[in-house]
Parts: sequence; C-alpha cells; structure tokens
Amino acid sequence: MSEADSRPFELLWSAYDLAARVNELAEELHGIFSGAPDPPIFVGVLKGSTTFMADLIRAARFDLKVDFMAISSYRSSVAQSGVVRIVKD
Repeated sequence: MSEADSRPFELLWSAYDLAARVNELAEELHGIFSGAPDPPIFVGVLKGSTTFMADLIRAARFDLKVDFMAISSYRSSVAQSGVVRIVKD
C-alpha cells in the first residue's frame, strides 16, 4: 500500500495486466471489424481516455478512424449543473 496526498491507495492492476487486456480487447475487435466494409470509428472522451485509446489503436490490426469528444457537467469551475453538455464533438 502506498500513499498519495495523504490518502492510501492499493494497486489494482499491473501495467502488464492492463497491456494484456488491451491486447485481448484488440483481438476481440479484430474478429468483429476485420473485413468490414467501413472502418469503425473509435470515439474517446477527453481527457481521460487518451492513453487507453492510444494503446488500443496501436494494438488494433484493422483499419479504423479516431475522434474525440469533450463533455462537461460543470457550469462554473466548481458547481455541477446536473446536466451533461457536449463541449467538443
């Protein structure tokens, strides 16, 4: 167990486990999309998905397109509005 900002945390998955699962997912998607008439579009939500998306795109063995979108549930910098807004699509 380690501490960050005085809060304890525990490692759930190792880097090896995450990489293995990304490769498994890429293989599953290959079975679905290889030979498809149109490449799938992978859409990630900024900013949290960028590393995962990059890993998945590198592991993919089929043509694909990539896009990102940004969403927000904050009207100001501190108060949630309760409504999710698409900021970039």
